[in-house]
This record gives sequence, C-alpha cells and structure tokens, in this order.
Amino acid sequence: MSLGNRFKEFRKSIGMTQSELVKKYDYGREIISLIESDKTQPRLQFLYHLANDHNLNIHWLITGEGSMFGNEVPNLRELSERAARRDQLRDQAIQELQAENLELQRKLIQCQERLIAKPFVTP
Repeated sequence: MSLGNRFKEFRKSIGMTQSELVKKYDYGREIISLIESDKTQPRLQFLYHLANDHNLNIHWLITGEGSMFGNEVPNLRELSERAARRDQLRDQAIQELQAENLELQRKLIQCQERLIAKPFVTP
C-alpha cells in the first residue's frame, strides 16, 4: 500500500473528509487530493500536527510498518538537521559540478582558439 493510500485510510479512520481536513489545518484541498493520489508528499509540519492531534504514527504512514496510531512522533530537530545536511551536500555537489563544467568550457574554448589560430593546410 502506498503512502497516499495509507494517508486516505488514516483520514477516513478519523472520520474526516478532504474538505474537513483542509479547513481544520488550513491546507489546500488540491494538496490533500495530490497526497492521496501519490502525486506529492505531505509536509513534515502537517504530519507533526496530525500526529499530535490524532496520534498518527508517522512511521506507519511513511513505511506501512507498525500500527496506524501510536506515539512514534519523529524528533523534528533531528529530521531538520538531517534535511539541512542533505541540502548542504546537494548544494556542495552542485557547486563542484558547476566548477567542473566551467573548467571544461574553458578547455573547449582554448582548443577552439588553437584550431582557429592554425592555418588550414590541405595535403
């Protein structure tokens, strides 16, 4: 079962329609529909509210393991730090790739300049 299906199952088990969920948490109706159809994932803050208000086991929602309800609320600080580290590593990789791309462009320009500078000789 997918996260979207588990989310829909959870919503129904707490007796809420998509509209009621949207109204209570000030979340876009189209977002709830996208979550339930596995086209997007819910934000962590939204899950945290659901866990606190309805005892949702976030681990179950994400993995399907364990029970739907429980007190397994993730440590938001730890998750935030992991996300920040992941973002930092991603940004570092992007910078390295950009630098490598720039160096390759410089080498290509140098080769082109050498080719232009050489007279064309036919055998």
